[in-house]
Amino acid sequence: MRQIPAPPTAKQRTAELHQVQALARTRTAAGKKAAGWLELNGKKDIWKRYLHDQRELIPAAQGTAEKAELKAALKLAKTISDQLAAKDRQPAPFVLDPSLRPDKRIEPGAKGPYSCPSRHAARSAAAVTFLGALSPHRAEAYAWMRAEVLYSRLYMAGHVTGDLTAGTLLGDLIGDYELTISGH
Repeated sequence: MRQIPAPPTAKQRTAELHQVQALARTRTAAGKKAAGWLELNGKKDIWKRYLHDQRELIPAAQGTAEKAELKAALKLAKTISDQLAAKDRQPAPFVLDPSLRPDKRIEPGAKGPYSCPSRHAARSAAAVTFLGALSPHRAEAYAWMRAEVLYSRLYMAGHVTGDLTAGTLLGDLIGDYELTISGH
């Protein structure tokens, strides 16, 4: 049985922050541009596009139902990940070390935004689980895109690995749930 891990200890969080800081020193202009695009579009737009492409190959009524189901999975992933993040209150890496994202303005003394579990990871995993069941022949491509989205979140200091692991597990559960209630 899969379950969401407990929030990291302070020691684990510090070790993961050091990994993100080391990764930040390797950033390139092209890498930042690509990661920025994934940061903006990786939560839902990419997954809607994948489903849109698939819908052109199936009956309209089925496509409409699957669009609503994917939208519900993405919304549930956002809602639950946001509620857990607010409860656990794990600051994003760029909050802990503002030099990681000088483009993000953090008010002095701010504790949020919170990053565990990752909303990007939860939504991506829910989408991959759901879309992979609808189109098993494309599951590998979906998993590759999820990996790209998650790496972009590390690269741009939005999350540490534990945030991404927790979000991925949460999203897998949500994807399975949506498949079950929709009868797929």
